[in-house]
Amino acid sequence: MEEEEVTRKLYDYLRAKGWEMLSYGVPKGMKARTIHDIDSGFRARDSIIPDIIARKENVLLVIESKPQFSLEDITKLKNMTDGHLKYMKQIFGLSKMENLVVQKAVGFNRFKLHQDLQQVPNDFIIFLINGPIIVYVRSGTLMSSKLLDEFNPKKV
Repeated sequence: MEEEEVTRKLYDYLRAKGWEMLSYGVPKGMKARTIHDIDSGFRARDSIIPDIIARKENVLLVIESKPQFSLEDITKLKNMTDGHLKYMKQIFGLSKMENLVVQKAVGFNRFKLHQDLQQVPNDFIIFLINGPIIVYVRSGTLMSSKLLDEFNPKKV
């Protein structure tokens, strides 16, 4: 399964669960938004382009997807700053939302749970796209349990 298919399946899954798609990037599809760090003066080296940014209630779900585990994508999301959040609030018209939560997530087709999990921060959600989508969460997940329960997650 290629990155495009992983991203499309995750997109369809989230839409079916009622998430609003704010940015979605796959070849020949909707163009993903570049997210700048507004505090760094919009330097390109501080910008990121997540595969999916979705919103539901007070949660922005920022997702990177790959066919298999990618430490590079984890690092990209891990290094997001308050400046990135300010920029997302601005471009998506959410500036007045004070309690906005940014939930970082990764989606993979292949993920070795016992090997790769150690490299995923506790506050990330992991989507395994291999047949029916399986969602893994850890102790540091930021979004409300009400929204998390919609994914019927496995706690790891």
